Amino acid sequence: RESAGKLALALALASQDDASASTAVRNCPEFGVLCRKQGLSVAAPAAGAKAAAAGGGAVAAAGSDDYIPPIYFVSVDGDSKITAAGLPAEAPAIVFTKAQKEYFSNAHSILCEFVEDPKEEVSFEDDAECENFPEVASACTAAGAEENGICIASHQELGAWGIGLAPGHEGRMRAAKLALGLALCQNQGKLEEFSRNYPEFGKLLVNAGLIEAQPKKRRRGGK
Repeated sequence: RESAGKLALALALASQDDASASTAVRNCPEFGVLCRKQGLSVAAPAAGAKAAAAGGGAVAAAGSDDYIPPIYFVSVDGDSKITAAGLPAEAPAIVFTKAQKEYFSNAHSILCEFVEDPKEEVSFEDDAECENFPEVASACTAAGAEENGICIASHQELGAWGIGLAPGHEGRMRAAKLALGLALCQNQGKLEEFSRNYPEFGKLLVNAGLIEAQPKKRRRGGK
């Protein structure tokens, strides 16, 4: 009861103070999802926002060695084809970049941890011109992503979907696989586990503020 009371108080404060609500959402994306379910208008945080707010410096430019592909947390409205199909309104969206393709190299393997055959079990809907799912494309730009072609990967039985953004078809597919894998990890509480098994995936999660960075293990002798 105490936890429920604290959560109710947090929602009440968020409804009265936009600045405090934005800060809370940056620090806890799940709270943003709850706010939107309650009808509160809060923007989904872009990847890297938590680090920048904490004084971590500017986010590296795309194409630089330090750049980590961003994750955006997208929410569509009740009139979307997505929710009409019985899927949740919220999903992660990931931008594919060729310069950082190593972050997407395990996208298929991560997805195969949840489904035996993605070609048979996962629905991929490529929308290069954003004509079939304009509401999803709008939600992505509202979350902070640049305008781009999208691909939606979804699994009806597992109740999850993800969005890949890129100019090219192959890039969108790879990003969509990774986004769906992320959604499934979140749903099943396996973010920490998968961050250990797939280090590059772990970097994405840390950059998005979904998990804490793990301290490096010291060698024996303190070196």
